[in-house]
Amino acid sequence: MGKYIDELGPRSSRRARRRKTNRVLNILIGIVLLFILLIGGSLFWNNTDDERADSATKLTTKKTNEEQTKSNSDNRLANDDTENAATKEDKTTDTVNNEPKDDVETMDDQDVIVTEGSDDPNVIQTVVKANWEPIGTNQTGEHVSSYDKDSLDWEEKLQAIAYALGVAVDEMTVWYVENGGSPHTAIGTITTSQSSDVYRVYIEWVDEKGWKPTKIELLKENDKANGEE
Repeated sequence: MGKYIDELGPRSSRRARRRKTNRVLNILIGIVLLFILLIGGSLFWNNTDDERADSATKLTTKKTNEEQTKSNSDNRLANDDTENAATKEDKTTDTVNNEPKDDVETMDDQDVIVTEGSDDPNVIQTVVKANWEPIGTNQTGEHVSSYDKDSLDWEEKLQAIAYALGVAVDEMTVWYVENGGSPHTAIGTITTSQSSDVYRVYIEWVDEKGWKPTKIELLKENDKANGEE
């Protein structure tokens, strides 16, 4: 009997230790589970917050893109309106510029007036340049108009005619040079080596400044062909 009691004592002690160990393990397992739950919950809430942040960011980005698209669309519409207005203005300007001007064409950039036709049936076109200037002169004293081909005045007449036509003197064929109705005017009938056109060139004398072109007429035919000088 005493032996049985002795054996029972250690066995009871072992059971007590085992129960204590189990209780400690259960407590540790509970702590671990609680820790896992806390971590899982934290991760879940973080993911939810991130999803909300992403949603807010996407919403903001979408709104910004929509506003940018609308702004770009408004800008395109404004640009289209500006281009349409400019095109309309250009068409209006072209319409005004293309209106007939009674056969008179003015080229402002060169100060040139071109008139189609004339009372003279042999005249095709008349040209007047406002910026023609006297060519200068080497003559001194009172001017005397001369039609002597060896005279200085004759030479300066040809220089003024060439200046009006924009050619050199040696590029001209002088068919006739005559008095223009006064001692201070002259008219030359000319062709050039550059074309077959026939010109009638009017010049006038400016005291101390020389001969100055006043008008060019483009002729249908050379009415001085039989009077070459």
